[in-house]
Amino acid sequence: MPEIRDDDILQILPGSAHHRYRVIDKNHWEWFQWADSVFEEYNYPCTLAVLSEGIEHWPEWVKHIKKHQHRYKIELHGSSHLRYKYMTAKEALKDLREAKDKIEQEFNTKITTWYVPYSFKKRKGFPDWGKEVCDELGVEFDVTEKKEPQYRFHYWHKEQVEKAHKIIRCLATQGNN
Repeated sequence: MPEIRDDDILQILPGSAHHRYRVIDKNHWEWFQWADSVFEEYNYPCTLAVLSEGIEHWPEWVKHIKKHQHRYKIELHGSSHLRYKYMTAKEALKDLREAKDKIEQEFNTKITTWYVPYSFKKRKGFPDWGKEVCDELGVEFDVTEKKEPQYRFHYWHKEQVEKAHKIIRCLATQGNN
């Protein structure tokens, strides 16, 4: 079964012009609900790359994640949608440790992987110190290229969500044959 990962979970502010354009029509929580609807319909698991900044900001979203946690794998995306490659290892370690602890405590789970923000295309957001800091945190450093098959998307990106929905429906149809 392919792993499908949804990035930017619990994000407060958009991280790009395209993202800002998308949240004019719906807020982050509303986009997530739409994106998650097919996962829920087919009870398909999803990895959530979570930003700790939104835990207090989005109580209804947090409640939803907890209610449906049986089909989510919760992982670390960061404290907020930062360009970590411009931080020092020491700054990042402090930031990521606090974010990891907050997410683990809120969702009563163990984080196993850090998925780096701004690394959607060609790992351009990967910091040089990534593996070193992850080793210190006891987590894997963005395993995207190690796992097959995997599809990652952003819940606020309509076309990416539609592709995820298509994948899930296709897999569900194959499973019924």
